Amino acid sequence: MDYNELGSAGIGVIVSIGDKIPCKRFGKIHSRFEHVLNFHLDDHIVSIVTSKIDAGPFRIVIDEIDLSTISEARLTLDELRINHTFKLPRNTGRAYNSAWKSNDIDIDLLHDNVLRLKQTLLENCSEKSICFSLTAVTYRNSVTPFDEELSKQFQQAYSKLMENDSLGAVDGFRGRGYGLTPAGDDYNIGLLMGLKIRQQCEKKVLSNIRSSIYTHSLGNNLLINTFLLQAYHGWYNENWKKLLTVLTGHTPEMENVVKSILAQGETSGADTLTGFISAWELQL
Repeated sequence: MDYNELGSAGIGVIVSIGDKIPCKRFGKIHSRFEHVLNFHLDDHIVSIVTSKIDAGPFRIVIDEIDLSTISEARLTLDELRINHTFKLPRNTGRAYNSAWKSNDIDIDLLHDNVLRLKQTLLENCSEKSICFSLTAVTYRNSVTPFDEELSKQFQQAYSKLMENDSLGAVDGFRGRGYGLTPAGDDYNIGLLMGLKIRQQCEKKVLSNIRSSIYTHSLGNNLLINTFLLQAYHGWYNENWKKLLTVLTGHTPEMENVVKSILAQGETSGADTLTGFISAWELQL
């Protein structure tokens, strides 16, 4: 079969391909949005996204393409084939490396920067997010009985975490909240990321607690399971790698990076950051 080359026409150029995406056909669509097209990949998700979305281990970023026209795709060693009609050469984009290395970390500086991150988050997060759990205030968006009860459950789960009942906390957050990726699940993802970074930077033995949290956090939501898999293994999206570089370096550029993460979904970025910061408040 002959394929037309989109790339040669200046349309649909690959920007990056995630390092955890296998050469495979993707034909079963999970969900579709303006800038994101999610396909089933076994027990998780692989995504084709526009350049409005940052690179990631399970993301193929393509510039100047209408995702609504895509019904299937096949990734090979040489190209990305779309709808049995077009092909995009792989060599037009970079291979995205989702790993993050920690070398010569100043632990005191890192801890100071996590405190800066917390303050930056509280100054910029939406009132609909669960970043309130990092403060002594009550949920600021309790406009319905459901919201009020949800806020109580989040507060109880956070209290359990601070009492070192990590699995009780994870159970309290899991699946709770609105939307395709509920706030409580985003929180657990951030918690796993924070513990992974603490293990790397503080040289702590946290494999058992991370493994238990990961297992207890899994559910039937394939998007959440994908993000949990990334968090557990330390496979980061590009904006998170930028944040980790800020946290471990002498740079004041925190606010812009945090705002990039906060732009992910209505509250997903804020809720994930809340979980990440919570990991640093644990006495381990």
